[in-house]
Amino acid sequence: MIRSRITPGVNPLSDAMNMIPPGLMETKAEAGDYERDGVLYCGKCDTPKQTRLEGGHTVPVMCRCRQEAQATEEQATDRAQFEKRLKTLDTNHVTLPGALRHTFADDDGKNPNVSRTCRRYVEQWDRIRAENIGLLFYGSVGTGKSFYASCIVNGLRERQVTATVTSFSRLLNILQDSRERQGFIDGLNAYKLLVLDDLNAERETSYAAEQMLNIVETRSNAGLPIIVTTNLSLEQLHKPGSMQYARIFDRVLELCPVRVKLDGESRRQVNAAAKEQIARELLT
Repeated sequence: MIRSRITPGVNPLSDAMNMIPPGLMETKAEAGDYERDGVLYCGKCDTPKQTRLEGGHTVPVMCRCRQEAQATEEQATDRAQFEKRLKTLDTNHVTLPGALRHTFADDDGKNPNVSRTCRRYVEQWDRIRAENIGLLFYGSVGTGKSFYASCIVNGLRERQVTATVTSFSRLLNILQDSRERQGFIDGLNAYKLLVLDDLNAERETSYAAEQMLNIVETRSNAGLPIIVTTNLSLEQLHKPGSMQYARIFDRVLELCPVRVKLDGESRRQVNAAAKEQIARELLT
């Protein structure tokens, strides 16, 4: 390893400055800029565009507004790269069509405790991810389980976290046509959060149960969280009808220590009634 030797009493940076042609160290002044104590200041943000080194030399630095502009440019670049990555991931047809149409902006606040839990899940993602904490949304049909899961996924995507919503049924269909099944399942780990929507809507076969358990255990082994939605009750999850599904449900319950029950009036029925009223007004 080559090490540079510094002579006591000699400032190598100052000496280096002496070797640089003065024109290269000049800061470009723009309209509104001004000097103070021999240092150029930005006329927009009133912060220095130069700093004075030992020996009297001035070198360019970024003023506050230039730093902010650069940070904005970097964020835009990072966002574009993230969106490009999501597009690439979404070409695998894993994401359920229409499953990502909801955000927290659509939340009507009728379930404040649920809303708070979901928002906190996004806000505390780094710790959630580190501890591998999943969520289980359970309850009757149409009460908002998929809605809140969609909100969480979109909230994480805003934070540039790869997340998506799929279902066991959809994954099983893809696996049937896949030549490399384990490779496909391993590839799901590209999503830092995977929502498995509508558990128990899939066909009950030995093959389906085997693949479902494989998907869940692959996520667990990788230390990656899942969110599961289901119309089943907790009692049904604890006491399923077969040993195969007992293993799956037991693993899901282990990975989803936070269980959120949604009940009450079906939002789907309310929405359907509202649409029916609109249709009557338009067509009669």
